[in-house]
Amino acid sequence: MVGKEHFRKLTGTHKTILSVLVVIIGLCLSVIIYVHFRWKSVLSSEIKAAVKESSKGLYDLSFDDISISLLTGNVGFENLHLRPDTALFMDLQRRNVAPQYLLTIRMDALLLRDVGFWEIYFHKKIDWSSVIIYQPDIIVSHNRSHTTKEKTRSKNVYQLLSGLLKTVKIKSIVIKDADLRYRNAGTSKDVVRFKGLSLRISDLKIDSASQFDRSRFYYAKDVSLNLNKQKFLTKNGLYTISFASLEASSSGKSLKLTQLKVKPMYTEMAFSRKFKQQHDRYDITVKEVLCRELNFETLLTDDRLTAHAISIDKADIDIFMNRELPPVSFDKGRNYPHVVLRRLQLPTLIDTIRIKNSTIAYSEYNPKSKRKGTVSFNRFDASILNVTNDSAQIARNKWARARINTWLMNKGEMNVTINFDLAARNSDFNFKGTLGGMDMRALNGVSKGLSLVQIESGKIKRVEFNVSADWRRSSGWLKLYYNDLKVNILKEEDHALEKRGLISSIANALVIKSDNPDDDGELRVGKTISVRPNSGSFFNLMWTAVFAGMKETLLATAGDVDKQQVKPTKKELRKMKREKRKAERKLRLKD
Repeated sequence: MVGKEHFRKLTGTHKTILSVLVVIIGLCLSVIIYVHFRWKSVLSSEIKAAVKESSKGLYDLSFDDISISLLTGNVGFENLHLRPDTALFMDLQRRNVAPQYLLTIRMDALLLRDVGFWEIYFHKKIDWSSVIIYQPDIIVSHNRSHTTKEKTRSKNVYQLLSGLLKTVKIKSIVIKDADLRYRNAGTSKDVVRFKGLSLRISDLKIDSASQFDRSRFYYAKDVSLNLNKQKFLTKNGLYTISFASLEASSSGKSLKLTQLKVKPMYTEMAFSRKFKQQHDRYDITVKEVLCRELNFETLLTDDRLTAHAISIDKADIDIFMNRELPPVSFDKGRNYPHVVLRRLQLPTLIDTIRIKNSTIAYSEYNPKSKRKGTVSFNRFDASILNVTNDSAQIARNKWARARINTWLMNKGEMNVTINFDLAARNSDFNFKGTLGGMDMRALNGVSKGLSLVQIESGKIKRVEFNVSADWRRSSGWLKLYYNDLKVNILKEEDHALEKRGLISSIANALVIKSDNPDDDGELRVGKTISVRPNSGSFFNLMWTAVFAGMKETLLATAGDVDKQQVKPTKKELRKMKREKRKAERKLRLKD
């Protein structure tokens, strides 16, 4: 009653104003309802037409439903599907004008926030706060026939959109829990597949200026990626590859991979017997791989790997070889590190690769001893400079240089420098190094299984070596300072290694040189001339060269001993260097 009484007291003017407001509100509500449904129809058809037009018919967009809120400016899509026209794509491939990547995308939901409808309709501008994509299935097909010339000729994103929109600004695009598959175009088989991928694109801006902004990556200030707990089975079914997390940022130019594991599916002997010839078995665990100053744009658009540094922290690498099988039929020289780099289809330029706090163990099974011998390199730290197959960079600097510090069998400190000639036709390289003092009995882990020799006593004071090598040969010298060497010659009997007493005594008395330098102070310098067979690897050639020098030093009956007896004077060292250079020139002439 109070309300009615109050209403009666209103003047005619007040009543008129109130009535007009009611009518206006009613009209506004009617307009909002009409525009809502009108916008829904218009926006739906406009979006589909824009996708079709901007892609020149290559893509079709469909969705089950679209929800629009004019008050909040939010737009939602359900069951959205972006389909490529594969027949048109194949035609574009035949005419050498196909894009580098072809996309197929399905998503449960897509949410656009703070959409300015009037800006889009009247001013041809997009200025949104965010785009959120839920659980998309994304297939990326890589057109590997796409050439650099085609990339230059093809239009960029701004040029494709400029007929429809003046500018596009989106503060953030978030992709949650994506299933990403990467394929080669024209195939239906996944090269790699990632589940649970999260992606954030920050400050996307597409206009006439941003297309030339070198600080942006695909028009965005930053594209960051996160991927957790992935596991794959290799194509041959012999290994699983897994990692705990992968993080990447375009603005930070960084990529970090944690807990990378390459695990064989079979035990050492079972794995080796999967083949008819000798094959290395790898068991690898890496705590962290970090790439810095990584150029994502050239990696994705030009298939070119460029990075300032790659750091590998705490890698544990176990390699096993079964020698009871025949050697491989191909020439293992093709697996020289700098030959592999040259054969790599991916153009690569990495300033520095660093390996820290790692362990490398190499084991071989010897059918004669029916045991394996293992040599280990512990506390392994290395830096490799100028890792490249880029012809322009090689013209400026043809040397890739590796510097290694490690502990042999965790007992003797070892320093090695390896220089790879990236331009050499014969895959030339050279290496030199030193080994500090250690108890020689620490080498029994490798000598007993591989050579049926047990070191009873012996002290290494120092080892120095310097070797030049190529695809097939090596030559150089080795100085091994040691004393009090005694060995036992072993034999395998009834699954046990037994000492051959008489032969061991003869070996120590007549064959083994117990001290170097000897009692007269003369130092025997071992020659390291060796030839690599086709079945020998890069590291086999290095080991054979070092072993040849050790053999000439250790064996009292080594050939032409008198010529090997030298005193460590500067004059003799200069003579040895001249002879070494002369031998290297002869090797190059023969090749």
